[in-house]
Amino acid sequence: MTIASQLTSLAMTSLSFVFNNVVKPILGGIANAFKIVFGGLKAIVSNAMTALGSVLRGGLNILVGIIQIFKGIFTLNFSLIWEGIKSLFRGALQIISGLVRGTFGSMLIIIKTSMQLIANVIRTVWSVIKNVIVVTAQAIYNGVKNVFIAMRLIMVTSVRIASQIIRTLWSALKNFIISIARNIYTSVKNSFNAMKVAISVIFRAISTFVRSIWSAIRKFVVSTARAITTNVRNIFNSLGATIRKIFNSVRNFLISVWRSIRSYVVSVARSLTSNLRSIFNSLNSFIRSLFNKIKACGRST
Repeated sequence: MTIASQLTSLAMTSLSFVFNNVVKPILGGIANAFKIVFGGLKAIVSNAMTALGSVLRGGLNILVGIIQIFKGIFTLNFSLIWEGIKSLFRGALQIISGLVRGTFGSMLIIIKTSMQLIANVIRTVWSVIKNVIVVTAQAIYNGVKNVFIAMRLIMVTSVRIASQIIRTLWSALKNFIISIARNIYTSVKNSFNAMKVAISVIFRAISTFVRSIWSAIRKFVVSTARAITTNVRNIFNSLGATIRKIFNSVRNFLISVWRSIRSYVVSVARSLTSNLRSIFNSLNSFIRSLFNKIKACGRST
């Protein structure tokens, strides 16, 4: 943008400001003043015409009253004379009213018009002052607002730049820390893998050693258990044979004792049975013979 265009824009802005806020209110005030003056002249003419009409009507009423008075005097008509007097007074009052209206009414209209012109001048001057003050205040407000907007833009831009710088620094720091952490993690992982391999080798060696020791102990225990089992089995076998012989001897002795007891009891039972049988037979024979004797005695009687 060239200096000439800037000057042209400044001149147009200044002329627009002067025309809109000074010339235009003054032209409006002048137009209102002409309207007020023409309105006052119109009111004065109208008031004068009204006053003249009232004076003319008053003169006519006075003339009519004079005629009525003279006519009543000549005709001795007192009511007509009274009507003429009333017409005279009415006409006089109308003339006085017309003169007063024409004089004081015009003065009031002139005073009213002058007050309106003064009020219009004051209103126009106040409008110009108000427009100048308002526009100046608005220009100051817009200038301050633009300054604050520019400051805000500068602050926002500064904050954005600072945010970008901080974001860049944070990204670099984060990448650096992540790379260090990854290196540490890789080193620790490699160390743990090496430790894992070493521990696996150690545990395998220990496992092989413990397995060999356990195998030797198991073989020793198994052989010892087998020897103990064989010895115990042999002892139990010899003990079983001895116990079997003892039980066989006891059984044979008991069997022989039982047989001798049984034969003795059987012989005793048999002798008792034969003795009882002989006793029963003898008793039976005695009873029969007794019954036979009793029966024979009964028959003989």
